[in-house]
Amino acid sequence: LTMLYDKLLVEKLDKHNLDLLQLPESNEMIGKVLKVGSTITKLNINDIVLIKDNISTPITLDGKQYYGLEEKAVVGIFKKDFKTENIEFINESILMKEYHATHVLNSSILITPDLNYEDLDYSDIHNRNLFQIKYLDKNLKNLKQGDILLVKRDFTNYVYLNQEKYHLINGKDWIEAKIKE
Repeated sequence: LTMLYDKLLVEKLDKHNLDLLQLPESNEMIGKVLKVGSTITKLNINDIVLIKDNISTPITLDGKQYYGLEEKAVVGIFKKDFKTENIEFINESILMKEYHATHVLNSSILITPDLNYEDLDYSDIHNRNLFQIKYLDKNLKNLKQGDILLVKRDFTNYVYLNQEKYHLINGKDWIEAKIKE
C-alpha cells in the first residue's frame, strides 16, 4: 500500500493497553503513523498522533483497524508521554474551553421577520460561541493561550483529554473575533 500526496496510513492504537487519554468511544482518534505520502511535511513514520474526529476513512486489514486520512486531519503529535501538555498541536488546531460572559450575546441567533421577540428565551443565547484557548498550534500568529475567541459554533468539534471536554477548531477561518476583556 502506497500513500499518495498528503495522505497517511495510521494504525488505531488500543488506548487501554497504552494508558492513554480517556476519550469517549466516538473520539478514539489516537494512532501511530505507518505510511506517509510524498508531500507530507509535518509528520513522520512512528509518530503517535491525535486525529480530528469523523475525518478519516476506517480500513480493516488482517483484523487490525487503520485510518486513511489527509495530513490536515491530524490535530497534534504526542512528543513524550500521553499528557495534554506534551502534545505539539499542528495544522492550525486550537483546543478551547467554553467561556461564560453574560454581557455577550450569541452571534448565531437567527433573526427572521416572523420572530416574536416577546417569546424569545434569552437564557440560551449567552456564551454559546465564546471560548477560551487552552492549547494551540504555536504557528498561529496573534493568538495565545488564554485568549477569548468568538467562533462559528457549528464548526467546532470536541474531544475529551484526561476526562475534560475541549472544543476543537482547525484553522483561523472559523474565528469571528478575538475578545478583549
